[in-house]
Amino acid sequence: MFDLDKINETVPFLAQLTSDSGNAMFVYIVLLGAGVLVGMLIMLKILFMSMHRADERCLTQFNEMLDKQE
Repeated sequence: MFDLDKINETVPFLAQLTSDSGNAMFVYIVLLGAGVLVGMLIMLKILFMSMHRADERCLTQFNEMLDKQE
């Protein structure tokens, strides 16, 4: 699945980490999972920020519409 020797040559920090623990695949899976989790959190933050901006736009348009009716 992964060519661990090639990855270890590319990232020496991971090579040292995996040689100490003895279970290289576990370390890579944990790092991959952490990366996916951080990516999902960033995407959720962007989604909620855009929803908040859309709510503000709707409220201002609604207030303008009420002002015109008065």
